[in-house]
Amino acid sequence: MEARTQPHLRSPILFAAPVFDDLEFHVHSVVLKLHSAFFRNFLDSPDKEKGGAPLLRKFKYEWVTMLDEDCKDWHIVAASASPLKALDLAVFNEEGASYPFFSKQQREQEGFEKLLCAIYNRPYKIDFYSLIVLTRQADYYCALPAVSNSLGNAILNSKGFQGHTLWNHCPELLPIAIKLRHGLLFKDCITLCLGPWNEPFRHKFDDLKLRKLAQNLHNQIAAKIGDFHQDILKSSSQPKLDEPPSERLHTLMHELNANGI
Repeated sequence: MEARTQPHLRSPILFAAPVFDDLEFHVHSVVLKLHSAFFRNFLDSPDKEKGGAPLLRKFKYEWVTMLDEDCKDWHIVAASASPLKALDLAVFNEEGASYPFFSKQQREQEGFEKLLCAIYNRPYKIDFYSLIVLTRQADYYCALPAVSNSLGNAILNSKGFQGHTLWNHCPELLPIAIKLRHGLLFKDCITLCLGPWNEPFRHKFDDLKLRKLAQNLHNQIAAKIGDFHQDILKSSSQPKLDEPPSERLHTLMHELNANGI
């Protein structure tokens, strides 16, 4: 993906990504700083030089990807602050298999692309693993609200995610929903985690807080169902003779709904 800056827009920024097979993203810095506290704080920090190489002076900022010291992960830095040289990148490309990062290179690349899509309100699709990467990157770049706001449409555009992914991975998705503060995803995950009524807590919770939350919700549902059954028995044993059975049932359901059951 390459999002080129429109000619009439100012303050463009170039993300050159050598550890992503020379992939480049051309984006607008104003929107980036609006939705990411990371870039809002660091794009214009005093230690950054603007303009990049002579051939790239049309970009106000130039940032590049850089591997961590243990080569297990990556981050982006201003090109002026990057110690990498062309020879270093050639070594990475030739011996990529020996670096732990390159085993997950494709997912990290797709995750960063989806993060930019979320920030710039462009459509994207997700699956279980890409959502994990996307959430982690959004947390690092302080852009969780942007991802949360765009996630609803992404879920609707990802048919596979709505079915078996939620069912099979709801315990792992629950902490993600909490981190993103995404109400819809949280409700779906906690409902599936509680399991069917005849087999509650099909999924085990490692987190003590989540376990207590699930138990409290299960108890609340059980209490409402108990009240519902009691009202049915009471209504059946004391029917109103002047009210048809169908009307009695309708009245009962209306009362239960009014009580939030």
